[in-house]
Amino acid sequence: MDGTGTNKTILILLDQGVGDQIFYASMLNRLDFLNTYICMVDPKLKSLFINSFSKQIQFISSNEIDSIPFDFYVRGADLAKLFIRNKDDLLKQKPYLVAKKPSFKEKNIIGISWHSKNKFIGMRKSIDLKVLISTLKPKANTFINLQYGDFKKEILKISNDENITFIDSSNVDNFNDMEGLAGLILACDEIYTISNTTAHLAAALGVKVNLLLPSDHQANTWYWFHAPNKTSLWYPNVHIFEAKPRTSISTALDSIK
Repeated sequence: MDGTGTNKTILILLDQGVGDQIFYASMLNRLDFLNTYICMVDPKLKSLFINSFSKQIQFISSNEIDSIPFDFYVRGADLAKLFIRNKDDLLKQKPYLVAKKPSFKEKNIIGISWHSKNKFIGMRKSIDLKVLISTLKPKANTFINLQYGDFKKEILKISNDENITFIDSSNVDNFNDMEGLAGLILACDEIYTISNTTAHLAAALGVKVNLLLPSDHQANTWYWFHAPNKTSLWYPNVHIFEAKPRTSISTALDSIK
């Protein structure tokens, strides 16, 4: 596939992790629709993508692919090769996911995600919750947990110790319910997160994202390349805070005001 054909059925494979699929999904808004497009995504993203992108794109899960006829296929990274040829093409990026925003009475809400279970780099890019809250407390005292996993005891303890409030969002499964998580993100004034699915989701929704990265992260998270002002080139609403060389990720918080 070279992007010039017409009247063909093109299967788009948004493979790899959920965050990667969100990352490459921005290319879907650049399709010319001179062909028929079928896009395979993680089941957790299917409903969110159906509601966010053109109705001319058929979204399917991996277990449906055997019954779908197609002429050609292309991967998400290959779409980027077709549509991102220079820096100017990146500047065309706009928020591309939509979700229903829940209504909370609280104001000045900060959403946070701080932990990674990645067996290779999870420890390097995770940040201590207490350290994160201590840094952010002067900015707000109301938070939403955007982190997947069971951290109820940790959140309760730090809420009492620091006299802060975590909005009850227990009705949303942050790991499996991407639409629900997207709604929580939209309810926030800004997000502080490590590099994970939440970072990509919040960025694609257009929310203000403060991204905390370990030093020398480029080997594992090349897509967080940025302009000299530390703004992400791929997501213009993401501001990047990098840890100092040869230090823990917590030093990424030093420049937050």
